[in-house]
Amino acid sequence: GSAVRGYVEGPTEKYAALEALGEPNLYGVELVDLKGRISADKDNIALDLRNWLIEDTNLKRFSIVTFDRDGKEDTPPQRTIRKLAELIVGSVFAHDPDFEFANFTREELVSIAASLDESDGLSGGPIRAAEWDGIKTGKEFEKKYMSVSETHRSLKGERWGRALGRFAEQNPGRLD
Repeated sequence: GSAVRGYVEGPTEKYAALEALGEPNLYGVELVDLKGRISADKDNIALDLRNWLIEDTNLKRFSIVTFDRDGKEDTPPQRTIRKLAELIVGSVFAHDPDFEFANFTREELVSIAASLDESDGLSGGPIRAAEWDGIKTGKEFEKKYMSVSETHRSLKGERWGRALGRFAEQNPGRLD
C-alpha cells in the first residue's frame, strides 16, 4: 500500500498534484479525489473520510487533507475535518479562500489561463487585456475567464489542474 494518502477536494487539485509529482505511486503516494463532495457535504462523505482515516491510522499511513475554505468560517469541509481531526495522523491544509488563490497570484492565474488558450491556437490577448481587479476566488476567476476567453469553457478539471501543476513546478515561489 501507499505510505501517504492525499485527500484532495476535486479534479483541479488532483491533476495539479499529479502534474507536480509525476507518478506519485512511485513515491508511495496515493491521491483520493473527493470530487467536491466535502464542500457539498453529500454522499456520506464524512463517513467515507472517517473510514479512510481509520484505515490510514491502522496502516500507519500519513494522511494529507486539503480543502477550500472559500473565504468563509465554519463551512461543511471545516466542520467535517474538525469532527475527524483526532483520526488524522498527518497534515491538513485549508486553502484560503481556495486552492487557486492560496497558491497563485491573480497575475499568475491570468498568465496560465492565457497560455492554455494559446496552446489551443487561440489568442491569449483577450484574457491578458481583461480587467481582473476585484477577482478574489477561483469561482470568480473561472466566471470571468469564461466571459472573455474565445473558448468560453470551464477551467475546472484535468487540463487546468495540470497547467497549474506545471506552473508551480517551474515557479515554486509565488510572485508576491
